[in-house]
Amino acid sequence: LSALALYEGMIDTYGLNPFKVPEQQATFSSFTAPAPVVMQRTFIFPRAITSLAVTVTARGITSKNLLIGLESGQVASLHRRFIDPRRPNGKPSKTEMMEGLMTYSPYLPIIPFAMVTVNGSVMGLEDIHATSAVIESTSLVLSQGIDMFFSRVTPSKTFDLLAADFNRPMLLMLLAGLTTALVVTKGMDKRKKLAMAWK
Repeated sequence: LSALALYEGMIDTYGLNPFKVPEQQATFSSFTAPAPVVMQRTFIFPRAITSLAVTVTARGITSKNLLIGLESGQVASLHRRFIDPRRPNGKPSKTEMMEGLMTYSPYLPIIPFAMVTVNGSVMGLEDIHATSAVIESTSLVLSQGIDMFFSRVTPSKTFDLLAADFNRPMLLMLLAGLTTALVVTKGMDKRKKLAMAWK
């Protein structure tokens, strides 16, 4: 499995800040543009791969996961950072660690709890289709072969959903209290201004 990343060029340490806007042109020509910076890494996956897909979300905010169809009929989900070509050969620096980069290893892990098909398998797995859901955190995945399997995948957890044990009555009481406080203070302010106008 090989991963390539194309970059337009390097930006110096202080090149991107609120006071300096990078120079941009209104038109773009691939004939006159400088060649992109290409970063490449090759990885070994320990099982035979039958199909590949990538999670898709409505706005593209959620991080991407690679969906790997295995010969056994299972679908594994692998976070993008595992196949990032920017992974350093040595120990990652602080900034690289903040970005989630880890030391390069040619072997990709199979994470048992990251299996989309959980304990099941799709007989004769041929293709994986991913599409966006209504909410940003979720991608819908359909694995097909002789059999079919449908599942929801959340690459960045369910950041846009409330937990099942969320205290909704407390939230409503808090909003009602704030609304009441706003109405009372607005009336008090009005009376105070009227009293000051008569002095």
